[in-house]
Amino acid sequence: MGLQPQYDRTKVLVGQAQMYLQDYNSTSPATLPADTVMLGTSWTTSMPLWLPAGASDSGLELDFQRKPNDVFVEEQATPVVELSDTVAIGVKITLSQDSFQTMRWALGGGTITEIAPGVGQPGVEVLVVPTDMANFSLGFEGQNEFGFWRRVLLQPCTSVGTLAVAFRRSKDKRMYATQFNYLDKLENMGIRQMTAVATG
Repeated sequence: MGLQPQYDRTKVLVGQAQMYLQDYNSTSPATLPADTVMLGTSWTTSMPLWLPAGASDSGLELDFQRKPNDVFVEEQATPVVELSDTVAIGVKITLSQDSFQTMRWALGGGTITEIAPGVGQPGVEVLVVPTDMANFSLGFEGQNEFGFWRRVLLQPCTSVGTLAVAFRRSKDKRMYATQFNYLDKLENMGIRQMTAVATG
């Protein structure tokens, strides 16, 4: 009889994530929904208001890249200690809903001004993209190994878009590819999950 690797197939997970965004407010930072808010329940009742990011081309990708700094001594061929040099954390997503809000997120921020319709004046929206990137709060949730929510909160983030929006008759949809880069300390990144239902 050959080797029988030990594994738990219930912990091999697939599935989508729901992403939310809001403008970052340093005096009143965003929070994750209450623990009693079940998986798949909209976060839009939380204040300040979380906005769903909407459809994507290929889902969400959370990237974590730690660059170590190895410290050596003459007497040892391997490092005596390995320290964190830099850490880059980001969320890659290609937004697939063509709206001014989607453009604003992908272009790194800006202001949307609405001009109401009136006599001789059609209703108009104006998007002004700033030179400096705005800060956003980003949260997302997916299902964990217990069948409940796992939530991640990154704030503040900047959005660094790499746009090549195609205007085609029928070949493909318009897409806005961007990456949200986390700017705070590792210890302030929020990662939380539900493991069991409440008692009583």
